[in-house]
Amino acid sequence: MRYELPTPSGDGFSAAYKLQHGGPKIDCVLAPLPCWDGLHPVALYCRGMALLDTGSDVTLVRQSCLVDLKIPAMNGETRDSSGGDATLTKHEGVCIAFPQVNFRKIPLEIVFASPLKRTPDVIAVIGRDVLQHFRMTYDGLSGMVILDDKQDSATGTVHRIG
Repeated sequence: MRYELPTPSGDGFSAAYKLQHGGPKIDCVLAPLPCWDGLHPVALYCRGMALLDTGSDVTLVRQSCLVDLKIPAMNGETRDSSGGDATLTKHEGVCIAFPQVNFRKIPLEIVFASPLKRTPDVIAVIGRDVLQHFRMTYDGLSGMVILDDKQDSATGTVHRIG
């Protein structure tokens, strides 16, 4: 399946020269591992918008979501965020799903918690650890980011999100 997400400007030009905190966003569900099979409801989950960020090597999850999901912090690694305004704490993993689209669920063994102060409207910043499972194309003429599930890209079905 193929999905198109509008860029913040929508004109295909502004995103090329202006740094914006609101990039392409997608509806996202986070739940404790293991990933659910779709037949049984998930007792604990956190749902909201996620920002797609090709510049981030790891996925960041809002700290409050991890607390709500009862996902404990791991001993060890912390990182400074690129903005320098938060320390990221390593946590046990989550399962990430995109319910608005029919992409497969992605299990992540490790995620990093962040207050996500600069993006108060999102529950996660989806980094390359998740994006590597999809084909992502920027169409500058239409101002769209196109996301294809690599396992299902032959269908050619296009859905617009946003």
